[in-house]
Amino acid sequence: MRVFLALGSEQLQSSVIDQRVQQTGLDHPHLPADRHMTLMFLGEQPADIIHELTSSLSSLFSRVALPCVAWHASFVGDFPPQKPKVWAIQGDADSDIALWAAPILKEVQSLQCCTRQEGSFIPHVTLSYINQPTGLNLPVDWTIEFDQLVLCRSYTQQERAEKPQIGSWAKVRYEVLARWGLEKK
Repeated sequence: MRVFLALGSEQLQSSVIDQRVQQTGLDHPHLPADRHMTLMFLGEQPADIIHELTSSLSSLFSRVALPCVAWHASFVGDFPPQKPKVWAIQGDADSDIALWAAPILKEVQSLQCCTRQEGSFIPHVTLSYINQPTGLNLPVDWTIEFDQLVLCRSYTQQERAEKPQIGSWAKVRYEVLARWGLEKK
């Protein structure tokens, strides 16, 4: 199973974001429920490692109350800038989220299933995959409070083909395997 750890927020499912996406005319943007900020891609993992990771993170959350983490988004546009593959919410690239995630990353690294390279984390929330640069860089002034850590798996192409199409949105891409709430400040 291809899995990853991400931050989630109900704010990512807002009608304001939906309207911004629909105004662009992009083909099949992500379903609002699929929006997240990936913290760490873990790659293909067997069920026993996923179970161990879930248990380990549940244990961490029983010992430590991790607070919600806020992130300021300043524009929506092509990402990454050099060779865009997605249209995404982007903003502050400071180290607040990376510092906040340190205990989680340490827990994951102890299982030796981490593939993330140091310095490779660039905060963004994918709204749609793109085949070529859109040239659309729309300013926004949003503060998103992430209130959950989620362990997700990506559906395979075959699994996605079996999912129903919902309006003009893309078919569902991800399944939440585990979810941990973060403490309100």
